[in-house]
Amino acid sequence: VEVLAGFVQSTILLAGTFLALDFDAAATEATAALERALALNPDSVSANIAAGAAYTVIYHRTDDARQRDRAVNALERAVELAPEDPGVLAAYGTLLNELADYEGAYQALRQAVDRDPLSRLAQAQLIIALEGLGRFAEAREKLLTLMKMYPDYLFAPSELGELLVMQGQLDAALPYLRQAHAA
Repeated sequence: VEVLAGFVQSTILLAGTFLALDFDAAATEATAALERALALNPDSVSANIAAGAAYTVIYHRTDDARQRDRAVNALERAVELAPEDPGVLAAYGTLLNELADYEGAYQALRQAVDRDPLSRLAQAQLIIALEGLGRFAEAREKLLTLMKMYPDYLFAPSELGELLVMQGQLDAALPYLRQAHAA
């Protein structure tokens, strides 16, 4: 089951994100592997996370609402199975951000960060949830903290620059945008 879950995540990442594989063929193969993994062990956290990730990518590429619903169901199941797992909470919160459920995302991601404060994914997605909720001052503070924690993580200066631009603070945004684009 673990191998199938890993295969699904690798395949869908290569096809959906890096466009290194034929998407339709990769999605078909990934879906078949998911169905097999979940048939073998429907209570596998990794298989449910892989399903959530794969169905999310397929949803983005096809705009098929059934795929969105499958992603939500798979990640909700993963949270049921492992409610304390920061990786599961971060994956679920990320999907909720993508669906513009910022309050739900905030709740999941706050728990993920509490359990794993070093997770870049959870930190970055928590910032996106805060921005979605209009809590810009908190987002700005978290971005500054994230820049101190991970000076090489380009998300933080880029996002902070964009946030400042959105707030009309062009002069304040320029150093962060230059930092992000210089890398």
